[in-house]
Amino acid sequence: MASWTNPIDYVVGQSTCVPRFDERILDNINFAGSHGHSGSVGDGTQISASQISGANANQYVYQYIVLPPFMPYSKAAANANAALTDSVIGGEHRLNNATGASSNYLVSMDKGTWSVALRYRSRNDGGIVSVCHNGTLSGCADTYNVSGTCDVLSAASNFTVSASGEFTLKLEVTGSNVSSIGKFCSIELIELRRLSA
Repeated sequence: MASWTNPIDYVVGQSTCVPRFDERILDNINFAGSHGHSGSVGDGTQISASQISGANANQYVYQYIVLPPFMPYSKAAANANAALTDSVIGGEHRLNNATGASSNYLVSMDKGTWSVALRYRSRNDGGIVSVCHNGTLSGCADTYNVSGTCDVLSAASNFTVSASGEFTLKLEVTGSNVSSIGKFCSIELIELRRLSA
């Protein structure tokens, strides 16, 4: 039986920055395209003479988008960015101290079920922020806490994207906790995860 010219096995998490990487990949694809599959179950399959499928061919379904909130394409109210040394990314996007203050972001998303969560700084004057996907409420977070804490992660909320495309994600101040002395919402990150196709 024929053998690989330059065999190399890659595992999840392994760096692909190796000498002649492209040459090795092409060599492996050429070999697989011209020889029958004889590996163990789960090693992948030969689809046709020129196509191969890896053992984890559908892993691309699970996508993760981390959206820094500092560059909205539009905003309502005097929202501002602020440096914050305790933040996971060194800053926050602060929605102004008023109901209706909002910032809008454009994001490309594939069709499927997604979850959204916010990483924020809780504060004693924190408000409640809602997340809307193309005008539909997808989740919310109460950012109030008597003692301010950075990198608080909200509970994830699921929503459905019916067709792939570019969408508006809107963060908006919708009110405040009865114990809060204000309505500021200090957002550090927007985290989007595709859960299924």
